[in-house]
Order: sequence, then structure tokens, then C-alpha cells
Amino acid sequence: MDFYINWYKKAIISPETAKVLRVEKQLPEDTVFTKAIQNTKGARITEDGLELEIFRNQHPNQSGDYSVRSGVFYQPFGSMRKEPYSGRSGYGGTEKIKGITLLRKPLFVKGATGGKAPQMAYDFIKGKGFYEKMRSEVISFVLSCSYNKFRPREIYEKIYLILEKYGGDTNLTGDIEEFRLRTKGNNLAYAIQENIVANVVRSAG
Repeated sequence: MDFYINWYKKAIISPETAKVLRVEKQLPEDTVFTKAIQNTKGARITEDGLELEIFRNQHPNQSGDYSVRSGVFYQPFGSMRKEPYSGRSGYGGTEKIKGITLLRKPLFVKGATGGKAPQMAYDFIKGKGFYEKMRSEVISFVLSCSYNKFRPREIYEKIYLILEKYGGDTNLTGDIEEFRLRTKGNNLAYAIQENIVANVVRSAG
């Protein structure tokens, strides 16, 4: 799989596509936002919105598959603090995806990659402390699966109810339940949390 290392796959919503998605242009009027754009190579404000060069890494087996998190998480390519996510620690992979996209109505929060930025975004929309409340329930459910002999239907229903309660994409309940059978560590908890955050943020604009 070495040929993936210096190869980028184009699988990003292009500025041309973004312009026809019927999302009203609304950029943050914030000096921190403006400064962040100025300090990020490949990011620029246009008459259509925020144009941004972005990238992510994934495992080749994920190519062309649906995301159980209901969203795909990219980093600005010109950022000074990029995380490799090479797959060695269970996140990312050797397949690199890179391109230019257009954000018409971005939700801007200041935070590092990982849990902090999603937490801030979710709390910004739902209210302070809501992310931690959601996360606690998700972790409690995941732990309960390890010491309770739930039937598959019970697990499906529990995942569905958590997604429904906190604003996740319930259409992906079955995919998450299937993902549970082939994952390990905290991946199931993150799959549920990120599904919820991605769907709530997307619904906000």
C-alpha cells in the first residue's frame, strides 16, 4: 500500500457544488475568525463564502463507504498545526484526500482537533454543558454493552434512542450497530458522539 503515501484522492465537495446547495451565505463577523483565515495558507474569503484547502487521511478500506459518523472531518491543509492521523494510533490511515471546498455558512469555534472543538461547537448550538451530558450517556451505554448481554435488537434500539435524543442521524443506527461488532477501544463511543455533533452542526447551517 506504499503507493498511497504521496497520492491524494479527490473526494471533496467543490466550490461549484457548494454554490448550488441553497445555503445562504453567512460568515462570522469576528476578529478571531478573520485572523484565523489570514493565518491559514490556502484559506480565503470570496464573494461566495470561505474557500478552504482541506485534507484528511483514511484507511483504504473506507474508500467510497458511508461514514457512520454522518460527517467527514477535515483539517485545513495550510494549518501550522496539522495532525498526521496516519492510522498508527487507530485514527486516519494511508489514503490521503485533499482538495478545495467552499463553506457558505461556517460555524467557527476556536479549538484543537479531537474532542475539544466538537464540544465547543455542540455547546454553542445546544447550550453550555450539553456536550458533556451527551458524552456521559454515550459512554455509559458503551460500558453497559461490555458487561450486559443485550440482544442485538436491544442494542439497536438503545443507539437509536441516543441519536434521536441528542440530534444525531438515526438513519445510520444500523451502520453504527454493525460497526460495534468489528471495532475496539473507544471507537464506538466516538462514532456515536461524532455522528451527533456532525448532524447538529450540519443542521445549523
